[in-house]
Amino acid sequence: MRAIGLPPTPPYIADLAQTVGDMWPGLETAADGRFSFEVFSPPLSIEFSLSASDFETIPDEESLVDQRRRRKKMQAIFAMLDHDDDTPTIADKGRVTVRIASPREVNAEGLSVWNEHVTEIEAGEWVLEELKPKSRNYVLDVEEQVGYRIAFERITPFKKGEISVPALASKKVMVVNFDLLTIDGEPVAVSEDTTAKTFWLDAEGRADPDEHDRMFQRTLSRAFSGKHVSEPTDKTDQIRDADLLTRNKRFNANDYPLFFDDVVRFEVLGEKVRRCKAALPRAKRLSD
Repeated sequence: MRAIGLPPTPPYIADLAQTVGDMWPGLETAADGRFSFEVFSPPLSIEFSLSASDFETIPDEESLVDQRRRRKKMQAIFAMLDHDDDTPTIADKGRVTVRIASPREVNAEGLSVWNEHVTEIEAGEWVLEELKPKSRNYVLDVEEQVGYRIAFERITPFKKGEISVPALASKKVMVVNFDLLTIDGEPVAVSEDTTAKTFWLDAEGRADPDEHDRMFQRTLSRAFSGKHVSEPTDKTDQIRDADLLTRNKRFNANDYPLFFDDVVRFEVLGEKVRRCKAALPRAKRLSD
């Protein structure tokens, strides 16, 4: 853990020891007689290879004092927080391997937790946590895979060409709408398959208002006729409405991995990243 620059805090170690201690009675030994398993605690993935001597059963009939003593001993086993470089930790001994999980792994875990709660709610079970999606909107520079946050109320003016973005002049951009999924106010994941609209900006960095109006009407007509606004019904439909379907193309995280990884780092993990900007670059005023 020290090697990757993420020394865990004592409370983290205590929770980790408790988690592993709760797991071990149900674990099966490998061919070498050791217990091998993984604990995913975003953004860390921790692989364990432990022996039975690393665990102590905590009988329920024991006094609270004795139970605390045993838990303290368990915590000492996993005490990777060690500021004395001369003292080997469990990680240094090769019994624990720690790696930083990829943003997609972190996001997949968050989506899994979110979906489990949603399933419980749909089944009529009581979920104590508050589940709430929050809108996050980006203007994506498709070529550079750099996204700029845009407030919801500015999206329509941008699409109508009322907002000029000279820094994106003559570029292909995509307006992407993500759902940031939060549990009790804490972000856990962003939606990977979401809606998007594609534009070519002119030399001033403006969208074509006439094209927007035309495409908007065609999109409404398509929706009211019962057709999917971003997927063709057949080959003829694909050819006839190629421009409309291209404009309404859905955003797939796999198509823009550099940008999406940074979206997860920025929105979920709270990191400062270079591919997610706080806002669209504004045009300079004449007085500047």
